[in-house]
Amino acid sequence: MKNLTFSIAAVAATLALAPLSALAQAGPGGGMGAGAGQGTGTGMGPGMGQGMGQGMGQGMGAGQGMQARAADRLAQRDTNHDGVLSAAEHDAWAADVFAAMDADGNGKLTREEYMAVRMGPGPMAGVSAQRMQQMQARAQARKTLRFEMMDPNGDGQVTREQFMRQSRLDFADADANDDGKVTLQEFRAFHRGM
Repeated sequence: MKNLTFSIAAVAATLALAPLSALAQAGPGGGMGAGAGQGTGTGMGPGMGQGMGQGMGQGMGAGQGMQARAADRLAQRDTNHDGVLSAAEHDAWAADVFAAMDADGNGKLTREEYMAVRMGPGPMAGVSAQRMQQMQARAQARKTLRFEMMDPNGDGQVTREQFMRQSRLDFADADANDDGKVTLQEFRAFHRGM
């Protein structure tokens, strides 16, 4: 099983809107990717960076830090650099997330594979260990519910199609004005509601 750190999104979360340009690489931080988390550990490469690692967890708060992290996460996924996230960019990101989570490469996520990617905030300055544990526990609980939503037949597996379907629903929810694009404002509002 992969030992990946993942703070959702994304998936929000839980995995919702979160690009991975390199997968399953050793990263420098507690989040997914280059520089996203603090300390050492296994990450998912530079694409996720602050997107799902530190960004989602700390994004639950308010203030300048959350706004900057949201902008960074959107910019990482915005592969054509037009300032918005298109459905195609989001789909590519979600497909990369699925591939990174699918430890055995069989096209299905078991509950164990899905849960192995830790949800919740990474280490944060000024936050007590007890508060961090509470935040991480809530994120993991949301993740458990999300898996159940993606597994309607209850067989304990989520296919790529089921995962992508949920990801597209998340994108549609984030696209508040239904123009097929997610702006930074829509991105922030979606993640605040998670």
